[in-house]
Amino acid sequence: LLVARPVLRSSTPHLRRTLAGCRRYYRDPTLQWAETNPETAQQSLQPPGWNIPSADVTTGNQSPIYSIEDYLKFREWVLPTDKDERENAISLISHVLSTPLTIASFYNRALHGLDAPIRLSCVGARAEATLPNEYWKEFLIFSSSLPTNETTNVDLITDFVGPDINSGTPDTEISWNASTIKLHWHYKGFLHNLDETETWDACVLMNPGIGHDKLKPGWKPTLDRILGTGRPGLLTAHSEKDADRDAALLKESYDLDVHYEENPFASRVQYEDPFDQNHFVRPNHFMAIIK
Repeated sequence: LLVARPVLRSSTPHLRRTLAGCRRYYRDPTLQWAETNPETAQQSLQPPGWNIPSADVTTGNQSPIYSIEDYLKFREWVLPTDKDERENAISLISHVLSTPLTIASFYNRALHGLDAPIRLSCVGARAEATLPNEYWKEFLIFSSSLPTNETTNVDLITDFVGPDINSGTPDTEISWNASTIKLHWHYKGFLHNLDETETWDACVLMNPGIGHDKLKPGWKPTLDRILGTGRPGLLTAHSEKDADRDAALLKESYDLDVHYEENPFASRVQYEDPFDQNHFVRPNHFMAIIK
């Protein structure tokens, strides 16, 4: 899916490009609703203000966040009052928040406590390297508030690596309170072609399809490099079928028992697998953490 370039701007281009990027395939009802109701859809995509009451994130008064609905309630996100429009709006919002909230969940579970700054490689980056800045700020808000209600300041450097990134994009630093994420369009190409001295504290592979027959040969050199280092990793998958294929590849080729689970922060926008018209997928539907 195509989304807007990662510069601080209105998410209007994000909505327009998201809709355009899906026109070739099955038309998800949420995208149809957004096309028919562009003003309401656009309003729904606008994050609320950033001045969250301190009691919500420092005194332990907020409820645990286990779903996109929990997060939107925590953020007091403005949603349509009509029930059907509200459901469509939540699905649309889930599409743009899926990557930052999924990575924040990974941070909370696997990276919290590592020495700062933490350096993260987003391997094979595509849509995640074009996400507007305001949605990365949601990553900071969520990852700064652990499920235990213990707060922590985030200091993260994210290197986008992959043949589809725009390597000319200027570095971006996004802050919220005392937390910071630095986005760096590090290398346009395959990670395994980088110098062996380059290392990261963790790697993220969003919907890579490493077990797909058409994709796994291209992934092998990169997986050979990043697996077995003892460093944490996040893998997501478009569907249960996709997750099963990826898990089988990791077991067969690397003797890793990787267990995928349904991701509560998956996109709820569904579209047709370009390799299989009978297979419908959702970005980040399943996730697995390697420690």
